[in-house]
Amino acid sequence: MLPNGKVLIAGGFDPSIGGEFASAELYDPASGQFSYTGNMSIARTMHVACPLPGGRVLVAGGASSQDPQGYTASAEVYDPATGEFASTGNMSIARIYFSCTSLRDGSVLVAGSSDGNTNFFASAERYDPVTGQFASTGNLTGPISPSTVAALVDGRVLFAGGNTPAGYTSDAELYDPASGAFSATTSLNVPQNAAKAVLLTAGGYPDVSDAELHDPSAQQFIATGSLIEGRSDFTATALSNGRVLVAGGQGASGVLASAEIFTPDKVFRAGFE
Repeated sequence: MLPNGKVLIAGGFDPSIGGEFASAELYDPASGQFSYTGNMSIARTMHVACPLPGGRVLVAGGASSQDPQGYTASAEVYDPATGEFASTGNMSIARIYFSCTSLRDGSVLVAGSSDGNTNFFASAERYDPVTGQFASTGNLTGPISPSTVAALVDGRVLFAGGNTPAGYTSDAELYDPASGAFSATTSLNVPQNAAKAVLLTAGGYPDVSDAELHDPSAQQFIATGSLIEGRSDFTATALSNGRVLVAGGQGASGVLASAEIFTPDKVFRAGFE
């Protein structure tokens, strides 16, 4: 989402054109129309995008056939004022299946990664939009492709679940931007991967229907009402009325078109409808 209300969509994968692509578009909710904007510097998919101060957007990593190893450490910044992408500093390692979180000071945290095979990484780094460079910060407590990542109201970042060399995990940890350190916190009740979070974790692979709420004051997860339909790789969007829209994804029957609404109450008992 850009400050002007439009939405940036960049890159992706289409086997009919031979793989990844570099094109980008803007969606205008006022007109309901898509329009082309500047292309990325390289074609990429499974990358991340995070907002920067001033309305710009950082795009980093991902799989790219234009990189000799098949995935990339490169990064670029989209400027909505010009409609163009410009290359910026590279990450220290090439990453796919990793997380990207905007922090209060305007920097961006990228953490964890997989190479799409059996190798996982615990390293994390922060992007400084002033210098245009990435710098290492504390490592995650173990190598992981993170699943659920959410910025908390106190500025810390919650990591919960994900894929590790040992399989899907219920481990959770907190990143403190002030110290640059990760520390373990209370685990999820159910191991999750490919779940989604808006301070709510729900679903995951394969076709999980469990849902949990995170209480940052108590630093614990509390089981809540389950999804009506187990799903992974879906979207979860916080609505202005405090509810959460869950839509699409993969389920036991294949690709899903269904959607559900999560409604929390004040004592963390909640359910989907």
